[in-house]
Amino acid sequence: MVDENQQPRQGRSTGALIVRDACPACGATRFKQNGQTPNGTQQHHCKACPRQFVQCAEPYRSSEETWALIERVLRERISLRGICRAVGVGLKWLRGFLVHCVEALPDQLHVQPITGNADIMLLWTKIPEAYRQQAMFYTDQYVVYAGVLPAAQHNAIHKLARRTTHVERFNNTLRQRVSRLARETFSFSKNLANQIGIIKYFICHYNLTRATA
Repeated sequence: MVDENQQPRQGRSTGALIVRDACPACGATRFKQNGQTPNGTQQHHCKACPRQFVQCAEPYRSSEETWALIERVLRERISLRGICRAVGVGLKWLRGFLVHCVEALPDQLHVQPITGNADIMLLWTKIPEAYRQQAMFYTDQYVVYAGVLPAAQHNAIHKLARRTTHVERFNNTLRQRVSRLARETFSFSKNLANQIGIIKYFICHYNLTRATA
């Protein structure tokens, strides 16, 4: 895959362009022409390693304001290609930025080790600490929940009352804000890790960052 945005290890700058005199991966100076990129730029293939690259590339630079904007729009119902068109960044760069954002998320949402021995407390100890401190829990009237969840954070809803609006509201929020969960969408991720990551990225913001902002 051609990486037009990566700074080469060897090359010289000519105005706004970077002219590569060697393979940006291994530094070998023997390479050959190998077709063109989708935008018509001549592509080269290194004879010493599998790397493909363009010899003349314009370095990509983005400001912190652009990064902050992309972080916000990643939480909206916009496909990655739509973000590229709107913000003016490359798809490969955006995918790498998305991976960086996902890797920075809290692992398992700060789940704490289980310390209680009573079966009735296992459910509570498995809930992330951040949720235990500030979340409101909506359940049915199963008696076990009353012995686990603090009364101030627990709202038991009778099924016959059909008061499922809280759960339905959040499910609708996910569908409206995360394009990958919309029906008949074209915004799915071919990479399962990215599919899971973008959903986790929104949920972390919704439940942790937004709640304390």
